[in-house]
Order: sequence, then C-alpha cells, then structure tokens
Amino acid sequence: MKQGSIIPQRKYFPSIEKGNNDTLELHVYPGADGHYTLIEDDGTSNGYLNDEYAATTMEWKEGDTNSQLTINPPVGSYKGMNKNRVWEIVIHTANPFTTATINEKKGVVKVGEGGRTVSCTTGRMKVKKKLVILVPSPVRVPSLRSE
Repeated sequence: MKQGSIIPQRKYFPSIEKGNNDTLELHVYPGADGHYTLIEDDGTSNGYLNDEYAATTMEWKEGDTNSQLTINPPVGSYKGMNKNRVWEIVIHTANPFTTATINEKKGVVKVGEGGRTVSCTTGRMKVKKKLVILVPSPVRVPSLRSE
C-alpha cells in the first residue's frame, strides 16, 4: 500500500439502497503525508449531476512528535445525507502506540492482533463537525517482507 494512503470503507451490503454510511472505517497507511476526498450522494438518483453530493476532505500529516489525521466537514449536501456518523480509524503501523487524542480528548486505542494495526473509534458525532486525531510519531507502515 502506498505510504500516506487514506482508504475509506463501509460495511458490506448486497445493494446500495440497503447500505448506509452511518459508520465509516478509514484505513491510514503512514510513512508520508496524504490526502483523500470522499464523495457521497444518495446512491440512487442522478442528483450528483446537479451538484447534489457532499465532498469530505481528509488529510494525514506526519510530524516529528505527533502525526495528525484531519477530517474536514463536508462541502455540499444531498437528500437523505447523514447528520451523524461514527468514524472507525485504523492505522497500519509497525510501531503500535497506546494513546490518541480525538478532538483534544483522550481516545480509547486498541492494538490489533499481531501489533500491525492500531484503531480508535469516535463514537457518534455530527457530520458537519471537524475531526482531528493526534497520534504519537513516528508511525511506520509494517514491512511486507518476510524476515
């Protein structure tokens, strides 16, 4: 995976109509600064052709002391847009850490099996609220080579 990648995922549903974006999982691959723009619409109409969609920009910034994930409020809107959301952040790292700050409050951090991922969840929050997550640096992408 390219360093600095931010990859959103949602739970699988057999069709767009049955799914929702109430909870989104973001996979972050440290090692470089990165950004991503999530585009969402109602999933059923052609409203996006008339600018009926929301664009949410996300940025990962590497620092000497802390690295920061910023999820900006969406620009635009569409019919049926979520007012609240849960963000599940999964950071792929060779150096697991045990602390994170979510909007200036201590967050609960879970180290994944094998110590290759660290995750934290925001809890339900307003979609229009900016989200800033700080984690200790350096966080490095795990080596894919077998040793």
